[in-house]
Amino acid sequence: MLLLQPLVENSVRHGLQPRARGGRVHVSAWRDGDDLCLGVCDDGIGLSATSAHGAGVGLANTRGRLEQLYGARQSCEIVAEDDGGVRVRVTIPFHVKEAL
Repeated sequence: MLLLQPLVENSVRHGLQPRARGGRVHVSAWRDGDDLCLGVCDDGIGLSATSAHGAGVGLANTRGRLEQLYGARQSCEIVAEDDGGVRVRVTIPFHVKEAL
């Protein structure tokens, strides 16, 4: 599943592109107990009133795919950073795929 692509695209398109100067996007992944956490943060212009609730197509599609695949075992949080920018954290069940 292409999960990180729309999140990084949103950071660039909505967070960094409107600025006169560049910015940074940070992608991270870590395990938290039985969960895999994925993070995408940017230092862009922050959230607008509509994007604060994930009303955009990319985030809505991402949330729909997560719900379909993992049901209640997933979450997608969008947080405005105090100094500008946005942080998105996706949590899904961690599992190891067995070798063929």
